[in-house]
Amino acid sequence: MQTMITSPKTNREPLYDWLESIPAGVIMITAEGMIDLYNKQAQEMLGLEKMSKDWSEVLRQNVKEIVNEGNYICLKSGHTVLFKTQSLPNAKGQLVLLVDETEIHQSNLCTMQLQKLDSIEKLSASLAHQLRTPLSTAILYASSLPLDSSYQAKIMKPLLLIKQQIDDVLMVCKGQEKMIENMFIYDELQKMLMDYQQLHPGVNIELNSEKNCDKAIIIGHKASLMGALMNIIDNAIQAGKQQTFIEINLQLIGGELSIAVKDYGKGITQDELIRIEKPFYTTKENGTGLGLSIAKSILEAHQGRLAIESVENNYTIVSLYLPYSIWNG
Repeated sequence: MQTMITSPKTNREPLYDWLESIPAGVIMITAEGMIDLYNKQAQEMLGLEKMSKDWSEVLRQNVKEIVNEGNYICLKSGHTVLFKTQSLPNAKGQLVLLVDETEIHQSNLCTMQLQKLDSIEKLSASLAHQLRTPLSTAILYASSLPLDSSYQAKIMKPLLLIKQQIDDVLMVCKGQEKMIENMFIYDELQKMLMDYQQLHPGVNIELNSEKNCDKAIIIGHKASLMGALMNIIDNAIQAGKQQTFIEINLQLIGGELSIAVKDYGKGITQDELIRIEKPFYTTKENGTGLGLSIAKSILEAHQGRLAIESVENNYTIVSLYLPYSIWNG
């Protein structure tokens, strides 16, 4: 029968007192693999009062995975526990020690993440600086084209946008604040789509807006937000078929403006949906896996959010949600 250290005192009283004093979970297992006794910490970690006395059954019901060559167990409750065993004298069973190191584990993961972000930040700053020189040369040559040339504006606009994005990367790396402004997102989308019609004449992009969406004001950094939208529209174009049709639908839902970009391409599998917003994950041959991750970060910096819905071989909808106010002028 299972015994907790809070059971009535017997001739095992010194053992109970010793187990009670240990700031970790302790379980004694018989040679037959049955739980003999355990302390309060072990009970709280594994919910032993509700479990079978069979130790293998307790492990099956509690343990999600075993990691670090068996030194740690990840519990289904989300805790990371140091797991040590020691044979008892005369082969009478085993003593199991459980130390909850969840906070230490999370702290280590956070430190590793910060180190990785610091490395990415330094690499981004270095690449941005290296790209500035050839970009400046391209802008210089493009600006020398005749002003009345129809190609001059078409070339300069994307070059200046790239320059703005590089400046944004450097701004983030240096920790500078971005200039925020009020913008009518409907008007900005109309301007953007005019450029897309010139750059992608085979693509049909339809902008639909519900009542008052044209009066919705977004407060934020225009270049970053429009860059995030462009990335999502570019993805929709690439996902589409030869004669691509894309819908952009604006709605006011509660306190948020919804911008839903829908394409009718190959869709996204459920497995891809789980991973698609993670940095460096991509399904494209030459993709970086950063586009959606950066777009999500930009939205979150504006107190917004990103949502993706997709049916494989049918459609994909990427929705951006942003807080807004209505212009009453």
